[in-house]
Amino acid sequence: NLSCKFCDIKNVPEEMSTADACKVIDKARALGIREVIITGGEPLLHKGVFEIAGYARDCGIKSCITTNGVLIDQYFEQLVSGADVVSVSLDGTGPAHDSLRGSPGLAASVQRNILRLKEKGIIVSINFVLTRENIDELEPAYNWARSHDIYFDFWPVNHCRELFINTENDYQRVRKFAARLKNRRLIPASKYRYYLNMPFYLNKNGALRVRCLALARNVGV
Repeated sequence: NLSCKFCDIKNVPEEMSTADACKVIDKARALGIREVIITGGEPLLHKGVFEIAGYARDCGIKSCITTNGVLIDQYFEQLVSGADVVSVSLDGTGPAHDSLRGSPGLAASVQRNILRLKEKGIIVSINFVLTRENIDELEPAYNWARSHDIYFDFWPVNHCRELFINTENDYQRVRKFAARLKNRRLIPASKYRYYLNMPFYLNKNGALRVRCLALARNVGV
């Protein structure tokens, strides 16, 4: 429902059926997994998303629903009652987010929706996709999230070379920002190492084997 500049799946029409998603949850339970992330495009467009989240809860598994934030108003009550965690995309607090996501005024709307969920006691996290177009908004977005006690994660854009951060100055800015987070004990050493290696991944010169931070500690289906 958005035309994001870096999206690599917007032209892929297939989606997992509700029944198949519940089978995955059965297998996750058998493996001892205690949390599933429902993601891939915009999950709130999937008619069975809350049935899937409810099935996970019945199996003793927490569910995190990711969203670009556009449909939070429409499904607000279902999110409040049906999700354990809501993970929202926010690539800045200014015009860069709107430009990357192809929707004027979106950042302000997403921020309002994030705070509405927070007021209802929902655990909210923010995902920030780092590109050369929004690097200036990384720290302001992080500070905004922290000021509202919201978990914030960021990683480099994938599959969109024209948006890669591509200057040594930009690399140094990210490294210094990550170092400040590590020194304040806001990120673990493992994540800090990832951020140090990120430029090598972007240039395809290094041996970093995870394409984004989400897959460093998670299983993707």
